[in-house]
Amino acid sequence: VDGVKRNQLVVYKNTFDAYYNSQSETWQKHYALITCIERSDSKFEQYRIAEKFDFNLFSFYELLENDIQTESDLFNEFWYRWGDARF
Repeated sequence: VDGVKRNQLVVYKNTFDAYYNSQSETWQKHYALITCIERSDSKFEQYRIAEKFDFNLFSFYELLENDIQTESDLFNEFWYRWGDARF
C-alpha cells in the first residue's frame, strides 16, 4: 500500500507475535511455510530463507504423502478428510 517492500514472513510473524503476546494466556507458537514446490525441485531452495526466520519448511506433497497432521483443524479437515479426491 505504501510502496515499501517488506518480507512477508516477517510481517506475518510480527503480526501473530503481537497478537498472541497481548493475550492473557501463554501460547506455544509454531511457524510453518508450506509450498507446492516439491523438495526435489531446484526451485524449492528459494524457500529455505524461511528457516532463517524460524519457520519450518514443508512441501505440500510431503505432508499429503506422509499424512502429517498439522495443528490446524481446518487444514487437516480439508486436505485429509474432504480432499481424498484431490488427485
